[in-house]
Amino acid sequence: MTGADVSELRWYEALALWRSAIFCEAMYTRWLDGERPGDTFARWMNGGVPALARSAAGALADFEKGRP
Repeated sequence: MTGADVSELRWYEALALWRSAIFCEAMYTRWLDGERPGDTFARWMNGGVPALARSAAGALADFEKGRP
């Protein structure tokens, strides 16, 4: 609506998803090492981190193919 160029939006989406995967992996690793006692969320990162990485790869593939 504003006329702003959003042609690279998928690249930034891929970057955000990749960074999220990295942060979640760090949380999960600390949880595995016992550094997050009482954490009820980190255990779900076992499947969440790979899902974030796959989403990032998909967004990057879309960007490389020129998909919005």
